[in-house]
Amino acid sequence: MISFYVSKKFHHCSFLMFLEHFHLSKKHIFWILSTQRASMDSVPCEAKTILFEGKTIDFDLNEEETTPFIPTYGRLQILYEDQDVLVINKPSKKIIYPDDPLKTGTVVNDVLGYYQRLQIIGPVRYLHRLDKDTTGCFIIAKHLLAHSKLSNEWDHQTTKRTYLAVVEGRIIPDAGVIEEPIGKDRHRQNSYLVLPNGLQAKTTYTVLKRKQKFTLVAFQLHTGRTHQIRVHSAHMGHPIVGDQQYGSKHDSNLCLHSWKLAFLSPSTNELIEITAPTPPSILQLFPQ
Repeated sequence: MISFYVSKKFHHCSFLMFLEHFHLSKKHIFWILSTQRASMDSVPCEAKTILFEGKTIDFDLNEEETTPFIPTYGRLQILYEDQDVLVINKPSKKIIYPDDPLKTGTVVNDVLGYYQRLQIIGPVRYLHRLDKDTTGCFIIAKHLLAHSKLSNEWDHQTTKRTYLAVVEGRIIPDAGVIEEPIGKDRHRQNSYLVLPNGLQAKTTYTVLKRKQKFTLVAFQLHTGRTHQIRVHSAHMGHPIVGDQQYGSKHDSNLCLHSWKLAFLSPSTNELIEITAPTPPSILQLFPQ
């Protein structure tokens, strides 16, 4: 059961208006109403039900089991969790989801196993992806309302995503903006590059520390293109250490880390800020 407090904003509003606040599709609104998934004072909510400040709306958002993937019970390093979201520290060398329903060993498999313990029925609704070798903050919406609300905020850049990386060479100046379009590299499988006719992509960066051959950088994403930071960093002439796909000369773990995540709570609209601990691959080059 998931509970939402009716704030002053929704006092004397209809339940339908409350649902629309989460940017749900008409299909999902119909599902919630037709299957009586919500109640207030133990009375099922209808579209025209009037809400009152201070009341609580209770939702049962468990769905028919639709995921084809196999639950496993690997260890999850949980950075933050509430009724709406789960944020884990993704390890290196782990992909997000299997390319075959019979395969295991992915983040989705482990989260499904965790959901079984929580008695959550439904798919694993992640908000973004991290490459296999990228570590750090990875957010999953635990139910339909949270996913719809956060997806909309993701698209409108309300969510802030900051990555920590070690790049080759000394970046100068101390901060800057990389606003270069990104498209598929037709000559290399699963690779991207800056292309004039590519999709708009914007990354800002701040230099944190420098060494003779390396720079520790904080990158902030303003768009979400595949391999965006890796492509933009390489385009500057400073590939990420360990990223041989994009020109790194170092045979080491990829020094790219989903470091900080800030978003508004789907339930309370309060700001939630999460930081993932710096991984060994970066600490080896820049000890704290």
